[in-house]
Amino acid sequence: MNHALKLQIRNIEGALIRALGTAERRGFRVLGVELNSRKKDFSQLYLTVHSADRCVHQLKRQLERLHDVTDVSIIAEPVVLTAAAGV
Repeated sequence: MNHALKLQIRNIEGALIRALGTAERRGFRVLGVELNSRKKDFSQLYLTVHSADRCVHQLKRQLERLHDVTDVSIIAEPVVLTAAAGV
């Protein structure tokens, strides 16, 4: 499944690499990255990842533990469609 996350990271050396490395080491394949540096001290990182069997909520908690990351939110999750019974 594909998931999109929004992170706020500090603008310090290595912060981006640590965030991307955490996602990859946890079994997620990075599909897309967008970095917006609108503030002097912080950047917004939009991260799209894929994993067939990993929980994105676990990745969120692991990213929140990084010293350089000040906020993480899941901004898109796949919609699961279920068939109505008897239809």
